[in-house]
Amino acid sequence: MRKERPKRPKIKQDPRTEKVTVLLSEEECKMLNYYVKKYKCASRSALMRKIVMTHVLEQLNANYPTLFDQAEDENK
Repeated sequence: MRKERPKRPKIKQDPRTEKVTVLLSEEECKMLNYYVKKYKCASRSALMRKIVMTHVLEQLNANYPTLFDQAEDENK
């Protein structure tokens, strides 16, 4: 008997209409392919999107303007 997978809730995504082209060196491409194969990623583009957006959001959160300067708070 086949196990039934729980159904995922349907999430409406914005259509991806913008295209970005990235050039990789031969070594970078080999590393990416190795990672995809090792961790059995279903989609390289989804993996790249996730990595890039995670980095972008982390940088934006780290540089978020605050009411008080962080350096002043650390010196007290």
